[in-house]
Amino acid sequence: MTDHFDQWRRALAGEKVPMHEGEPWCGYFATQDRKSTVKAAKWPKIACAIWRDAAGNLRAERAGEPVPPEWLWPYCAKTPITYETYAYWHEHKAWPEEAEAA
Repeated sequence: MTDHFDQWRRALAGEKVPMHEGEPWCGYFATQDRKSTVKAAKWPKIACAIWRDAAGNLRAERAGEPVPPEWLWPYCAKTPITYETYAYWHEHKAWPEEAEAA
């Protein structure tokens, strides 16, 4: 059985895993919220995910909204996050470190 999350896990562990624009990894990531009204230099980060469904098709979501994986990948590839951080963001719409600072 193929571990579709292998590259993401290796990147989280600090390994330099080769990335290619047309080859998204499955995993959990952060990306900029370019829909935000905040100025571009301060766009907030939001959580996103890429995974394979039961049929093996690549799927993606950005802040809970479905998006094409190939569209999302170039913007999130360099910011893998843990599943726990991803889940926290979806529950609170904030990052754990933001809650700790408050």
